Amino acid sequence: VILINNTRALMLGDIIRADKATVLAKNDYPSVFAATVAAAGGIAGVSASVVVIVNSGIVEASIGGAAQIRDTAAIEVKSDGNNHMTAIAVAIAGGGVAVNAGIAAAVNRMTVNTYIGQGVLINAPELTALHVLTTSSTTANTWLIGASVGGVAVGVGVAVSILLPTIRTFIGLSPDGVNITGASTGSAQSVISPDADIVVLSDVFSKAEGTTLSFRAGSSYAIAGNILLAFNRTKAVTGISAKNIAAGSILIAAGMDATADTFIGSAAVGSIAAGVSIAVSLLAMDNQALLDFTGYIINADSVRAIAAKYNLITAAITDNNAVSKASVVSAAIGGTAIGINTAVADNKASNTARMTGGIDGELQVAALLMAHAQGSATAEATIYGLNIGAASVAASFAVAVMRHAQPALVQGGRLA
Repeated sequence: VILINNTRALMLGDIIRADKATVLAKNDYPSVFAATVAAAGGIAGVSASVVVIVNSGIVEASIGGAAQIRDTAAIEVKSDGNNHMTAIAVAIAGGGVAVNAGIAAAVNRMTVNTYIGQGVLINAPELTALHVLTTSSTTANTWLIGASVGGVAVGVGVAVSILLPTIRTFIGLSPDGVNITGASTGSAQSVISPDADIVVLSDVFSKAEGTTLSFRAGSSYAIAGNILLAFNRTKAVTGISAKNIAAGSILIAAGMDATADTFIGSAAVGSIAAGVSIAVSLLAMDNQALLDFTGYIINADSVRAIAAKYNLITAAITDNNAVSKASVVSAAIGGTAIGINTAVADNKASNTARMTGGIDGELQVAALLMAHAQGSATAEATIYGLNIGAASVAASFAVAVMRHAQPALVQGGRLA
């Protein structure tokens, strides 16, 4: 199954007067689902089940080009993306010789762009609220279910969940340096609204998850092999770049919940029972709250860059979350029982709040300057193994790696 969806709400013209200008783009795919079931029986029963689901596309809400906005009290640009992918493969085989194989893969590559571009002039002294907001929820979920029963029972399964979404929420140029047509005009205009509260805020949820359940029973041989991988490489950048701004306050807030989670449950029963299970979870999320005023002047009473969840109603700041988990539960029971299990959880997430002004940027702040990063991080690898046999061989490897980074910094430029 391949899903490509492009949802865009673009404003390229001028606004001479308005109480409120709103640009909203929304897509909602709460359950994109693909499943296969394969079953075989007989003297030799062989079954194979393969399912792949891929999601891509763009959600974009923007004010771009050389638009001019005047005499406007409130501006809101907002994107809301909801994309959840699930792939399920079921393979069942029975017979004198029973063999099954299952492959499940889910890939989510959604892009969300929410912005007011570099060439947009906002000259509205009566402006009180300028909000650029993104809400994004993306998942990639795989299920692999296999069973083999026979004199000789063999089962092999591979499942892969991959999350590669990119979420950009910004004013000016994209802070990650990517050239976006509507934002990059080559001519930088200003925001001149001395009483406005400017908010650039994202709330991002992403989860790559995989589950494998397998059972093999053979009067002679029972062999089970399972590989389960979950990769979450969500990239979210929220900020202001390459824009002269005069405002009352500026808030940049980047909220994130990111998870990579794998679970294998496996059992092999036979005169000779062997099980090999490998579960790997990699979380390499990159979340940034960024103000880049290199070559520009920012003037406001307060300026805050916060890499954490921010509640606009209560002003509460709460943790961003980065979780990597890998779990294996396996049993091998037979005259000769062999169990080899590996669980790896790697947390390489980064959560960054940064203000940078290069050699010639100027940040004029009357009251409050804040760069704040707040979050929790987990890397957890767990194995539960049971081997029962006259001859028993067991080997288990659980590895949890924490490489999480959480800097908050102000660097370069001139502060006044």
